[in-house]
Amino acid sequence: MDYQLFRSNRRTIALVINRQGNLVVRAPKRASLIEIEKFVRVKQSWIQEKSAQMRQRRPVAKAFVDGEKFLFLGQEYQLRIIDDYRSKLDFDGSFAISKYFLPKARRLFEEWYRRQARELLERRANFYEAQMGVVHRRLSITAASSRWGSCSSKATVNFSWRLIMAPMEVVDYVVVHELSHMLHHNHSGKFWLMVGRFCPDFRSAKFWLDRHGHRLAL
Repeated sequence: MDYQLFRSNRRTIALVINRQGNLVVRAPKRASLIEIEKFVRVKQSWIQEKSAQMRQRRPVAKAFVDGEKFLFLGQEYQLRIIDDYRSKLDFDGSFAISKYFLPKARRLFEEWYRRQARELLERRANFYEAQMGVVHRRLSITAASSRWGSCSSKATVNFSWRLIMAPMEVVDYVVVHELSHMLHHNHSGKFWLMVGRFCPDFRSAKFWLDRHGHRLAL
């Protein structure tokens, strides 16, 4: 069975099925290839089941047709194709785009989502920082398709613009998660205690991303 192998100072072998349905093996530096291969064979049924699940969750590219639904803060809104050549992309309880701009629809949607993401994420980061006692130096909006957020050692926080499609409680969880990394640079018990303090329902948000993250796409 084909897989990607990554070695580190970890103590045990772990298997991960990525969003493409492929197997990733994370193993200790000391683990032999024979030991790794045996572990993979033992877990073959689990691997096949999880791979099938992930393939079913692959995002479906938008067609940008009249009536198609687009996510914004966890809710779906229909797209209307209109004749007005002056209106590129508007939102007022539904999305409206001029038929003359349909060839640029994907770019226009991404630009709109990016603007909304920057405004909201800056606001939510400032809100939680006042409570958590941390301060970011820079906030960046990325195009990451599965890594919803990250935090650098220089206090730069990064968020995917796709996160703006998720429910507000999920947005807040990712914000709290990354801000917590300013004080705890790993996923230790202290880290999760901090996340839980400022986002008590974080487990539900994590579950939502695991189950619905593939929908945050164009």
